Amino acid sequence: LIRRAALDLTGLPPTVEEVDAFLADKDPEAYEKLVDRLLASPRYGEHMTRSWLDAVRYADSHGYHIDSQRDLWPYRDWLIEAFNRNKRFDEFTREQLAGDMLPEASRDQKIASGYIRCNLSTGEGGAIEAEYRAKYAFDRVETTGTIWLGLTLVCARCHSHKYDPITQKEYYGLYAIFNNLDEPVMDGNKPNPDPFLKLPSQEQQERLDWLKARLSEGQAKVAGAVPELDQAQTAWMKRWHERFRADWATLPPVKVGSVKTNGAQLKTVADGAVLAEGANPEQDVFELTLGPKPGTLTGLRLEALPHESLPHKRSGRGEDGRFVLSEFEAELILPQGEGKPDQAQKLKFTRTLADVAEKDREPEKAVDGKAGTGWALPAEAAGEPHTALFVLAEPTGVPAGAQLRVRLRFEGEQHGRALGHFRVAAAQGPELTRWLHPPKIEPWQVIGPFKTDGLQAGFNTAYSPEQEVDLKKSYPGVREDIKWNARADLEDGRSHVLVDALHGVHGAYYLTRTIEAT
Repeated sequence: LIRRAALDLTGLPPTVEEVDAFLADKDPEAYEKLVDRLLASPRYGEHMTRSWLDAVRYADSHGYHIDSQRDLWPYRDWLIEAFNRNKRFDEFTREQLAGDMLPEASRDQKIASGYIRCNLSTGEGGAIEAEYRAKYAFDRVETTGTIWLGLTLVCARCHSHKYDPITQKEYYGLYAIFNNLDEPVMDGNKPNPDPFLKLPSQEQQERLDWLKARLSEGQAKVAGAVPELDQAQTAWMKRWHERFRADWATLPPVKVGSVKTNGAQLKTVADGAVLAEGANPEQDVFELTLGPKPGTLTGLRLEALPHESLPHKRSGRGEDGRFVLSEFEAELILPQGEGKPDQAQKLKFTRTLADVAEKDREPEKAVDGKAGTGWALPAEAAGEPHTALFVLAEPTGVPAGAQLRVRLRFEGEQHGRALGHFRVAAAQGPELTRWLHPPKIEPWQVIGPFKTDGLQAGFNTAYSPEQEVDLKKSYPGVREDIKWNARADLEDGRSHVLVDALHGVHGAYYLTRTIEAT
């Protein structure tokens, strides 16, 4: 009797000691106690799960093609736990068929829906995805019908049978339920094809929680305000903003117009701005004569200004309210005295900046001598005022009586895209050239190898260059003293081999460089 009960409930025969104990137990409820003990055994859940796994076609491999490894064992462990806890059958059913779709599904409920992933899957290169997507759904429908309905549904896949309880229409109703998975058809021969759950162990989860807490602390420190630095930065920004603004002066227009016979009509409006009206030819060239103050000219600023009269109330004359400035040209007109022609000195720009620009339409494209390029604003920015700066190669003296002639060319392939409302200002102080000078970037300096006891040890060790960077110092290395070496051959954006192989000796290397910017 005990042997039969043990085999039925745990799949294992009783031990000799268990048989002797049962036979010696004269309690009228000895059998009931035996059954309770067997039901409480972890082996009970394992035995019940074994049969269930066969029914749901569980396997540790994908089945098709090369039959590669599949990691679905958390679903197996969930079944064992469910049987051992005597989970209610409605919950047992619901969580396997749709555990991942339950409101605020727990981790265990999502694991239970691993039932859906027990079907055979393929990663074979010649497989047709549509065919195998259908095969997966067919398999889920028919397995569910066999297990939960006690019916074979395969025949209804093709047609209804007169006396079968499930029609073809009902079959494809079930098919629709199991055909809504967001999964790749090809498993890629991976143990865990998408979508999958990350299931850390208890020890791993505790470590993750600790790391997340440390990370949150570090992020809070980084994001936190440092009052002294904030105050110093605010004061610095205010000081330089005031100085920067003080060096700019709007240039009053003396004469404005289009050089095209059929060009736009330009007129001066408030605050020294210029507004274009009238004709809007496919290509246009605006010419402005401006009156700079005597002094030193270091750069020009072009402001694109929205206006009520322009398309979409933007700053350009294109149908969408945008513009493309193909070329920005300027020359200084120097008076030569009565009866002599004025002399024109062409100004050369070596640096440009803009607060915003469309991709591949940066302001440097407006001084490259090519009609097909130019400065333009992205659509989302075209309704706001924006600025481009054009910095002179060298500060240029402006004598009394000199005038500045500026040409704005709109001769690109996108026709009718001239500026409609704009203003020109000049930087007439010496600071602009220094502020906007390109940074001076020194070559990379490299030092190494420092001796390590392995890759991880080398990564975790803080060698002398981490404490201070002194390019004049030397340090003990793997084979000899090592010094910093300038490596002009190291180009940014490329991978480089720093040194020759070290014959199996691990080494740590440091790189540093100096960037000077004003």
